[in-house]
Amino acid sequence: LNIVSKVSKLVASGRKGLILGSQEKVLIVEDEENERTGLAELVTAWGYRTETAKDGLEGLNKIVVGVLAGRGERTSVQLG
Repeated sequence: LNIVSKVSKLVASGRKGLILGSQEKVLIVEDEENERTGLAELVTAWGYRTETAKDGLEGLNKIVVGVLAGRGERTSVQLG
């Protein structure tokens, strides 16, 4: 639950995603599958779109591929 409280604090600092249908996307990088899935469900319930990665390399790859594909998504990295 420690990671859930960290995510809650990050989300609380920028409440834009709490509006249903938000276009904000959160990439969740977590090696434990159950935690990754649970966090994705929680963040989705808060109104964000989510994508997951099982480790830092996969997460970084998803960011780079998105930028190179020209998806136009703004990237902000939060480490916690």
